[in-house]
Amino acid sequence: MIDEDDQTLGTASPFFSMLYLGFAYRATRRDAFGLAFSMSYDNMDVSEYYENIELVDGYTSPVTLNLSWLRQWNKNWSSSVVIRNISFSKNLSARWSKNTSTDNSVISTEGVRPKVLQVGLGYRSNIMGKPVYAWMEAIDYQVADTLLVFDPQLHVWTGRVGFECEVIPDGTVRIGMDDLDAMLGLGYKFRIRIGKKKYLFDVNYALTYESSADLWNPLSFGLRGYIP
Repeated sequence: MIDEDDQTLGTASPFFSMLYLGFAYRATRRDAFGLAFSMSYDNMDVSEYYENIELVDGYTSPVTLNLSWLRQWNKNWSSSVVIRNISFSKNLSARWSKNTSTDNSVISTEGVRPKVLQVGLGYRSNIMGKPVYAWMEAIDYQVADTLLVFDPQLHVWTGRVGFECEVIPDGTVRIGMDDLDAMLGLGYKFRIRIGKKKYLFDVNYALTYESSADLWNPLSFGLRGYIP
């Protein structure tokens, strides 16, 4: 942090986090549907450097809804459609106000998460006796506070590609690209016996390099459970 006189005040450590809680249901042998709730939290870590203003560092977004459909066409090919960041407000937009100070001495800002459409295509095979899975996604971000808009100037397109290999039983290694961000992931499935039933859990970790910011993100974890 540097003040208006170019004097160093200290070092801020802002951070951003996302929380997802999701459920999936296999409706047929080939079709599965998912529903997930998401919420974000960000903290600027700058309030201690302002003596005359009571700033608020942390902001929590409202809960948004995510919907998905997965289709297994045959033993090799599958596809998916995901709609993310559907809110319960006007135009179904995930938009909210951030009160920057407790006494309203600083103008409030606005937070927003754009609606997202993801269309994916996957291919599963075996290489040297190991299960290998490839996945591609085309992603459209609608950057307009409206229900639906067809103006290409109000859409941002990007994509993802990834590969997964089960190198040991129940253990996987993943590599991929999210836009220009490189990713390395690890996953492992383990089972917990409760009474006569075995419950399956899938633990995942991802290491991401954000090339545009020259930043490593080592804190991405996921836990998925299956109901027998």
